[in-house]
Amino acid sequence: MTNSAETAAHWTKFIAKSPEFVAGEALLAQFNAGKITRLCECGCNSFNMVLEEGRQTAPIVPPSGRGHVVFLADFPVEQPPGASLEFIVYADAKGNFDGLDVHLNGNTEPIPEKLVVSEAPYHAYGILARKG
Repeated sequence: MTNSAETAAHWTKFIAKSPEFVAGEALLAQFNAGKITRLCECGCNSFNMVLEEGRQTAPIVPPSGRGHVVFLADFPVEQPPGASLEFIVYADAKGNFDGLDVHLNGNTEPIPEKLVVSEAPYHAYGILARKG
């Protein structure tokens, strides 16, 4: 799947709507108020972003003084058999959405144009993962 601003929006919405992710509205608000600063070209669908100057939205997590991973999830996909699609959500030092890594099989192969993802991840963890 070609990495683009539209692809970044697609995966951001996918994670925001995932029941395992507890800050969906805040994530979408930050994405919509932000500017993509990097689209990875390796075949994954990863990107980084910053809030646009003068735009304010609630952070996705409390400020921590450093950037960090706030959510990880692994979803099974139909093809290739046994493959997984992995998501890693990052926040910056101020708690703002900083980027999203989207990898197929640990970033060992490019994400295909047609990818069917299960609605339920087999792993979901991090500060923004729904507990229990």
